[in-house]
Amino acid sequence: MSREAGAIHCIKVQTKAIGEKAWHALNMDWRPAFLDPTLDASDKALDFKPTSQACESSETNLSGTSITITDLQSDWSKQKLVEIASLHLAKLADPFAKHRANKFMEVTFQDEVIPVPTLDKEPLNYVDAVVEANLRYDDNDAPILKVHVNYITHKKERTLELSGDALRACVREGLEKRTSKSKPLVDAEIVARALNHLGPWELKFYWFNRGRIQRKHRELYDNQIKSFLEQWSGGLLIYRDGYRVYPYGGRSDDWLDLDKKALASSAYKLNRAQIVGYLRLSSIANPALLDQTNREGFRDSPDREALKRVLRWVIAGSVRQFLEQVDREIEPPLTEVKQKVDQQITTSKGLAVEALRSIKRAAPTETTNVATVMRAFDQVSEAWERAKLRIENFDKEIEGYIHLAGVGLMLEFIAHELSRVTQDTLKAVTSGKMSPLAVEAQLKTLEKRVRILDELSIPGRQLRFQQSILDIALLLSDFHQAKAARSSITLRVTPTSEKNPWEEKVEKGQVLQILDNLISNSFYWLDNRFDKSEPGVIDIQVVKSARQVRVTDNGPGVPNDRREFIFEQFATTKPPREGRGLGLYIARRLAEENGATLELAPPGEDGMARTFILEFGNKTP
Repeated sequence: MSREAGAIHCIKVQTKAIGEKAWHALNMDWRPAFLDPTLDASDKALDFKPTSQACESSETNLSGTSITITDLQSDWSKQKLVEIASLHLAKLADPFAKHRANKFMEVTFQDEVIPVPTLDKEPLNYVDAVVEANLRYDDNDAPILKVHVNYITHKKERTLELSGDALRACVREGLEKRTSKSKPLVDAEIVARALNHLGPWELKFYWFNRGRIQRKHRELYDNQIKSFLEQWSGGLLIYRDGYRVYPYGGRSDDWLDLDKKALASSAYKLNRAQIVGYLRLSSIANPALLDQTNREGFRDSPDREALKRVLRWVIAGSVRQFLEQVDREIEPPLTEVKQKVDQQITTSKGLAVEALRSIKRAAPTETTNVATVMRAFDQVSEAWERAKLRIENFDKEIEGYIHLAGVGLMLEFIAHELSRVTQDTLKAVTSGKMSPLAVEAQLKTLEKRVRILDELSIPGRQLRFQQSILDIALLLSDFHQAKAARSSITLRVTPTSEKNPWEEKVEKGQVLQILDNLISNSFYWLDNRFDKSEPGVIDIQVVKSARQVRVTDNGPGVPNDRREFIFEQFATTKPPREGRGLGLYIARRLAEENGATLELAPPGEDGMARTFILEFGNKTP
């Protein structure tokens, strides 16, 4: 150990319980390792054996543990001991619990007592939000995650419970995008199955909005909150059986990437410097969470990865989403969605255009077809640019903003699909595995996919006319058939037997958006089921007599307690890279604009709802 690191050569640990008649000691002399850095840890010189020594009769009722450090190899000042006591010893035993060991520690430096601080709970009266979460198991040993957020500042609360595929979706992948040089992700199914034996845990943390406190209570922040956060913040301190697992929650440890994620999303409020809290678990109930040999965190395992991903979802996926949702209700930032969607569109469009150009170079005879697809895609992209300009002036036109946000989300999906297909086509062309006729057919398919946006992007088309609801459903079903085939999912439209066609006065593009969102959600949950013993099915029922379109799938379903939550703005249980929580919110608003309602049907016998109902009423849109 280097002199700069504050090396020590000799440590003596002595301990005894009440009633024992001997002191038990462990003397560790590290000088042989210091003199010979190549010395193996298993060398006899480092094989330290515990010893026992009879105590005085007057000491029989004494108990405690003492640690004596000698032969220091760097300057150990009083200030250094004060910092160790404040930042480390104060957190050694769970400071949030009563009667823990840190209240009974005594540290001396040259016979001068150095106090070990205890948690001052007075600043907790000024928190902005309190979060509690736990993982428990039902009678069938199935894991259930519960998250409760109390946004004290704005008097808003929310409780979520996740289980089954909805819970497993939280650990499907890390929150950040992995690069080719990153450590590969553990297989999603392995991590998800680790939830079954991870074991129960509970957490609680307090969130301080430092910016708000500084603006409104500057003196309070300077005199009390600032120093409190400097000592106790840092993320979640982990305690096993009441004692800390290092280095989690340390000032330099960001194992959940909270600061990185907060910076990337400009959500500075939810970084570690504003979080004070703990996670409690047990060596008996969480046996797979084992320490590394150097005692620096848990060993790599599916259980550790599952714990990490669930915690990150709780904080960055659930809590942050709720805090931001409440803030938006108070002061909605109208351009936020535009910026996020625009970034995704730009990336997907760039890949698609480059692939089309490459196809043109590799297959010169298809120049005309490539040009047709490019013109169609440019036309829709121009519509999005016009939409962005309108969004910037939507201070009082929320309904228009909602519609155009839906346009952007649908364009993002089509751009992604175009990017995927064009790159697949390019690979086939350059490898010589695709004939000119096949290339022509593929390009015509691409043009058809882009043209579906024509219904909702071209100026003057946002008008309501009598439209066949069955034709709209069939158009969208035809569009998604290729994806259904890739995913081995049956997508079908089941019309009623009425002879006369069913028409409603609607804006066709908006109805397409509504149904597209429902179908896309079904695809997502069917694709990410962990029990795929039964083939996936999406059934679109067009019921003229009830003036309803019913979209049903045989996926995991929605729990009854989340029937309304899923329609909230920015509410989602998908991983952050998979969903923004806007689709169903926009779909419901668009339904209202077309004189319809969008609801989730009552749950089935297993308590899960799997059917969305778009019902047209008699009110004038």
